[in-house]
Amino acid sequence: MQTIVEVLKKSEAFLARSGMESPKVDAEWLLAGTLGCKRLDLYLQHDRPLEEAVLEKLREQVRRRGNGEPLQYILGYVDFHDIRLLVQPGVLIPRPETELLVEKVVNRLKGVATPRIVDLGTGSGAIALALARALPGARVLAVERSPEALAQARANAGSLGLRDRVAFRSGNWLEGLEMEADCIVSNPPYLTEAEWEEARPEVRQAEPREALVAADDGLADLRRILEQSLSRLGPGGLVALETGIAHGPALISLAGELGYSDCVVEKDDNARDRYFFAVK
Repeated sequence: MQTIVEVLKKSEAFLARSGMESPKVDAEWLLAGTLGCKRLDLYLQHDRPLEEAVLEKLREQVRRRGNGEPLQYILGYVDFHDIRLLVQPGVLIPRPETELLVEKVVNRLKGVATPRIVDLGTGSGAIALALARALPGARVLAVERSPEALAQARANAGSLGLRDRVAFRSGNWLEGLEMEADCIVSNPPYLTEAEWEEARPEVRQAEPREALVAADDGLADLRRILEQSLSRLGPGGLVALETGIAHGPALISLAGELGYSDCVVEKDDNARDRYFFAVK
């Protein structure tokens, strides 16, 4: 019988030949998921022999990954901030950049006892649910126009025990909504057509294009959210956006014209301009 370490090496080699960017990490995630353990635990039992039933399941998952299917869709979940989210094909996979957006919003809202937060384009519910978990006093409204994504977000809220603190609404950004929020946050589509064409094949083939690409060089939805948010924020309310790396100057200009203050662009962990913040 093959041991864990032997199977890991073979899986890594296959994924490397298939052109995967992180074959070792992918192999570890797939085997850990198959065994129902943590990745670290694989090396604590590296000489454990694996039954044929386990190998059959793993082979199928490794084959799918080698064909370019996203790892998170194969596993069926993604760890995001301090929560685990179910993810399925047709719903955008949350990224590490968005985790940092959550952290930045949490830091800005820590002084608000019961912040009223709106997450636009919630997708799997990542931002809304992570903020609800990190800010126990928060009340969150998550808006999403994709029925498939909205169903996934509701399911995630249920599995995390957050259905009583996060409400969900089908809608297109803030259209038809009246409120006075403390924070409106979004990771909207912001890729340009050129960036979409240059994206990894697994992104273009598997993830929803409408959740990633926006018109007007990626600015269309960012502008719409800025324009709609001003009348829905309370005094001192915050708008927080994940953006493309070239969008900062245009957003600062537009926010100034609309009457926002304290407009800033902040960098992601790779030192790229990624986040836009403004205050009413």
